[in-house]
Amino acid sequence: MKRMFAVCLGLLCGLAVTNVHAQKTVFGSGGSLNAPTVIGQNITIAGVNLRNGGTASISCPVTFAYQGRYAWNWACAHGTLTYDGSNVATVQGYMTYACSGGGRYSPMVCWHTFFGSATANGFTGIVLAAAKGGAGNVSGTVTAFTATW
Repeated sequence: MKRMFAVCLGLLCGLAVTNVHAQKTVFGSGGSLNAPTVIGQNITIAGVNLRNGGTASISCPVTFAYQGRYAWNWACAHGTLTYDGSNVATVQGYMTYACSGGGRYSPMVCWHTFFGSATANGFTGIVLAAAKGGAGNVSGTVTAFTATW
């Protein structure tokens, strides 16, 4: 799953970088991701440290939440992407949570993966984030973040 996400992130980041219409493209890591299980509460990605020295965060109200046996899924809409303290784009997206491992010699590893869009001034870009967390939907540490708007 980690390898699949890395390939997907690489491909989508490449698309974001080559799009000349984007106002801004940022990459980073750090910070935290929190995924509530109640509709109306916010998926939050906070305190992301960007490569250019700035910070980013996302707050997006949950419109759909499903807890399956092996994976959880969310959708959100009408959220906000904040860049260096200013609201810069409207966000919507889809997020999954899944774990693997947990055997005798393989510790359990859980990931939240957010795929979404950010719209500003008539341009729609992408938002991608991955956070490594714990079992039971424990908040995760953001290991990869990119946004284009």
